[in-house]
Amino acid sequence: MKKKTATKKKKGTRTKREVRDYPFIDSFNCAIEGLIYIVKTQRNMRIHFILAIFVLIAALLLQLDGTDFILVCLAILMVLFSEAINTAIELHVDLVSEKYHPVAKNVKDICAGAVLLSCGFAILVGYLILAKKFDEPIRATIHGIHASPWNISLACLGIVVVASILLKILLHRGTPFYGGMPSAHSGIAFSIWMLVTLMSMSTLISALAFVSALLIAQSRIALKAHTLWEVTAGALLGSFVTLTLFQIFN
Repeated sequence: MKKKTATKKKKGTRTKREVRDYPFIDSFNCAIEGLIYIVKTQRNMRIHFILAIFVLIAALLLQLDGTDFILVCLAILMVLFSEAINTAIELHVDLVSEKYHPVAKNVKDICAGAVLLSCGFAILVGYLILAKKFDEPIRATIHGIHASPWNISLACLGIVVVASILLKILLHRGTPFYGGMPSAHSGIAFSIWMLVTLMSMSTLISALAFVSALLIAQSRIALKAHTLWEVTAGALLGSFVTLTLFQIFN
């Protein structure tokens, strides 16, 4: 009986020969595969990587000194590290708890909060370091906007487009460039009408631009891409934003 017991113990234990001796290079392969998996499967990690590349390029172009560059790199590393840990914990929670559980939800929310804190820290570091380099260009840009109505026009059209897309996302209606509240096409058309009116100071030209804007708005309704209220909201948005910005910068 003793021999059988000893034999069972030997079978139940793992000797050094049974344990696979991984080469040192395999550790790097596993780490790289983990990073590739995160980038492929996690949208937020892809966004972080893209933003990190742009920030590093900006830091190199601005020729930051050694200390500032290290701080920027540490801030980027903190964001990527926290996102990686967040993904690992989420996968572990999903593996352990297949069904919904409030504790599992709290764990995921806490990890997401940690990522948010690291992003806030990175934004603060980037602002404090990069703002010093962008101070003069920003002042020159603002002066150029004040000096040129064409720059104001481009800024107005850009803001109208961005505002329309953001409102559609917030209201969960339509796609960025088709359908939904408000109508981006109507916003752009009436923004151009307002720009023509303010820059030309001609009643005839303003009337022609207004008719053109109305035709564009009517075409969106005829195509059943928008309702009357969506077109009206876009027209009011484009007119209001353009008039406000034109008065501020000019």
